[in-house]
Amino acid sequence: MLVDIIDVGSGNISSIVHCLNRVHVNTRVVNHVEQLSAKVIILPGVGSAGFFMERLHTYSFVDAIHEHVNSGNKLIGICLGFQAMTQFMEEDGGVDGLGLLKARTVALPQGKSHNQWEPIQLNKTDFAAKNYQAEFRLTKKRVLSGRVFYNHKYGVRCDDKRFFTMPISQDLAPFSAMVINQQIVGMQFHPEKSQASGLALLKMIL
Repeated sequence: MLVDIIDVGSGNISSIVHCLNRVHVNTRVVNHVEQLSAKVIILPGVGSAGFFMERLHTYSFVDAIHEHVNSGNKLIGICLGFQAMTQFMEEDGGVDGLGLLKARTVALPQGKSHNQWEPIQLNKTDFAAKNYQAEFRLTKKRVLSGRVFYNHKYGVRCDDKRFFTMPISQDLAPFSAMVINQQIVGMQFHPEKSQASGLALLKMIL
């Protein structure tokens, strides 16, 4: 069991490594594109969309990520890493994303920050409906009921029917908390900061 974590200097890498170690998944932090080889890649990110995409291009990760997905492998995006999967990000005057899903990343209403816990209800049948199967099958748990932690000012508005998508909350219903299809998982929340619920979720999707 090995997961590659892309590190371009814009993510909570150590927290994610620690979290995955707790669910007994081996990790490799990848700074150079030539190191990528695992069937599951995690793309974490915090901070500025413009800086993040610039670094992905500078280190040649953009083409490598597309090749990884086109080869039938899995990609998991967390927070800014999820937003980078969209076609366009409104931040920094407008930045093109990876274009892996038909969606846009736009400012939350009134430009407010969303920095709090929200409930999450998730059933593995939601994954199955989009032909998603866990690579490592770390748990037989089928239903997750808990809470997860958010910290963001921009959100993903996804209209891509190829993906299962769930809203962040009633107040932020147009914005996706999570999207899933056969190869891609995007999470706006931080599983590595979400305590027991974060660990349970990672076991379900890995």
